[in-house]
Amino acid sequence: VVATPPDGGKPVVGLFLRKAGAVSFVSNLRQSRPEIARRVVIRAASLGNALRMRGAGQGVQYTYVPDPAEVTAARQLLASQGKPAEVPGVPVFLAKTSDGGYLTLNQGGRTSVPAFLSLRDLEAFRERYRQSGSPGARETSVEVSSLEVLIHLMNTSKDPLLAEMDIVPGARAVAEAKP
Repeated sequence: VVATPPDGGKPVVGLFLRKAGAVSFVSNLRQSRPEIARRVVIRAASLGNALRMRGAGQGVQYTYVPDPAEVTAARQLLASQGKPAEVPGVPVFLAKTSDGGYLTLNQGGRTSVPAFLSLRDLEAFRERYRQSGSPGARETSVEVSSLEVLIHLMNTSKDPLLAEMDIVPGARAVAEAKP
């Protein structure tokens, strides 16, 4: 969602992780602030394109808007792990191994660490891993982080693990974005 303030201020880009969230936001905006809603446009973009736009966007304010269902899932998971149920921004789910590493994918000779934007998709990945019979397959856990923290670390840290991270959009979000 791109909104241009009527006073000529900085445009605001809301990077919604689900189309349904963007549509709901614009619908509510049309009722509460129709003068602003007229300047709002919804555009589908891949997360990669959105991140590139953000990097090139001088004079534009960006904000990530998480899927409320994923925020709830992250809070419940954190509470079940005895951790504070705080999710600062868009939750990201990673599968950890019992030795403190992360589950990886091998695709086309490249190893990556998937960082899922959907807990359901991560659980499906963990289940496929368990069924593969790999050593330690039953001893995985879920770590919750945030997209904003992950992106910041990917841009500022020299940790080689971060270069292997792939952000995996939710299957429902991908399905919604298809024409």
